[in-house]
This record gives sequence, structure tokens and C-alpha cells, in this order.
Amino acid sequence: MQNLVNRLKTLSGARWWVLAAGVLTLACAVTGLVAIGTAIRNLAAWCAVGDVDEWGVQTFEGCPGDGSGLWWGSALVVMGLLLAGFTCLAGAVVWSVEASRPVSTRIGGRGGQGDGASPSSELARLITQTWSREAEREVDAHR
Repeated sequence: MQNLVNRLKTLSGARWWVLAAGVLTLACAVTGLVAIGTAIRNLAAWCAVGDVDEWGVQTFEGCPGDGSGLWWGSALVVMGLLLAGFTCLAGAVVWSVEASRPVSTRIGGRGGQGDGASPSSELARLITQTWSREAEREVDAHR
């Protein structure tokens, strides 16, 4: 369990967004399936007909139930499936791009472990290096 916690601490922001999209996908799909199941159960509704007789017996007959949950549930399930496709695509792109970058160019140094630099300070350092290189090129171009 501790290994999982350590791995979650080192995830980049992009990977956290992909995981959040996966949770949203799962929530949409499960909610849609529950709505469909509830709507199917409501379609088999029974309505009371007439008054209770002297023996305390009530007559029931089938009546049309509310089927609106089928539409809402289906819409949520379809949305969940679309989100699942986009989440898988985003996850594939994020994981492959981040895995292909050399460790020295990743924000946070060694995968964000143990170098003491915060991601924002590391990003500021990278931006400053880039600007200083561009300034040197401009100076060299004017010579």
C-alpha cells in the first residue's frame, strides 16, 4: 500500500487529469446503469383499482410506469462510453509522451523524487534557461 501511495505522490499533473477523467467516466457509466435498472423496474408498475372491500382486499392491475429513466440512463451510459474512449486516448498520449522524455527535462528532476526542487521552481528554471539561450542567439545575430 505504501508503494502505491509513493507512486501517486510522483504523478504529474497531466496524469492526475487522466485519472480524474477516468473517475468521471466510471461515475457516468455506473449512474446510467443504475438509472436504466430503476426505469426497467418502474415499467412493471402496479396501480390500485377501486376501494378496499370489506375483507381488506385491494385490487391491483398493471399500469404504465415512468420510463423517462431509460432515456436519462442511456444518455449517461453513452456519455460514459465516449468519455472512456477519450480518457484512454488521453492516457495513452500522456503516458507515452512523459515516458519518452529524458529524466533531466521532466519537471521536478528525477521524476519529482528527492531533489528538493518544487515543480514550479523547476519550471521557472527551465523557462529562464530557454529565454537566456534565445537572448544569446539574438545578440549573436546582431554581431
